[in-house]
Amino acid sequence: MIPNYFCRKILSDDSLNFIREKITAKDVDWKDGNLSVINEILPQKKLFETFNQDVFDIIVSELDKDRQFSSIVVPNETNNLIISKIIEGGYYRCHLDSEFNGNYSTTIFLNEPSEYVGGDLQLLIDGNLKNIKLKAGWGVTYATGIPHQVLDVTEGERYASIFWSTSIILDPFMREIHHNLTNIQDKLLKSDMNTDKVYSNLKEFVDDPIYKIEILKKNIIRRYR
Repeated sequence: MIPNYFCRKILSDDSLNFIREKITAKDVDWKDGNLSVINEILPQKKLFETFNQDVFDIIVSELDKDRQFSSIVVPNETNNLIISKIIEGGYYRCHLDSEFNGNYSTTIFLNEPSEYVGGDLQLLIDGNLKNIKLKAGWGVTYATGIPHQVLDVTEGERYASIFWSTSIILDPFMREIHHNLTNIQDKLLKSDMNTDKVYSNLKEFVDDPIYKIEILKKNIIRRYR
């Protein structure tokens, strides 16, 4: 079953270090983060946002290597990257992401939990509150539409990137099938001692269960292309 959310390491150490240098530079053009928050009653100057094309390109490159992301989301487009900085006293209050942003939302934490107090991403999943505060370079992806907020940062500064992804497979039921096929395929790959085998016979190639599954997955994707 496809999870409502999943956490994992997304950024390599080198990518994280590069991004950290970019977003902490003195010339970063930070904008008032209230511009993207539609349900705040009183504006506050503790929330800032920016965009950086180099950072976006690195994140997309790392996502291309994220098998769990590819299996569950089956991404078509990833866009609308926001780099967020919340200083002491800042927060994002309870809100819902727009359904037009995509099928999945992702937050990547860009500094260590020890560098700030508070600032947990809080999701409401099946009536239960889930607080998420991950190591730098780790991210959480969750279904767009899940109610959420970022709790008050009471000390330090919190850096994160937020973006949205649209799935190639628009039908959630078919995304579930695609994900289950990938899980079966991974189990077969782990148990197969000849994972580096190269076929010279096409009939033998397509008769291999691992490639039978790959053909099924590709046919599902072609249905929505």
